[in-house]
Amino acid sequence: MFNIMMTIYKLSIVVSDKRGVGGIQNLDKKPKIGDVLTLSKDKQCYKITNITEIMPPRGHFIYLHVICKTTKNRS
Repeated sequence: MFNIMMTIYKLSIVVSDKRGVGGIQNLDKKPKIGDVLTLSKDKQCYKITNITEIMPPRGHFIYLHVICKTTKNRS
């Protein structure tokens, strides 16, 4: 039996054009600029405009800070 450790991307999210909106999310694939996230709090779509590594990876966790802007749809 194999013990496959999947990488988990832990995101700290800030929305630059909406005061007080943001959150923390776990993703199983690496985010990239232009990707769209949906925050569970308001179900609004947000496009990633900036990604910064917060700290070095620990185990199978990678810690990232992302800045987003409101977008009208998932594309």
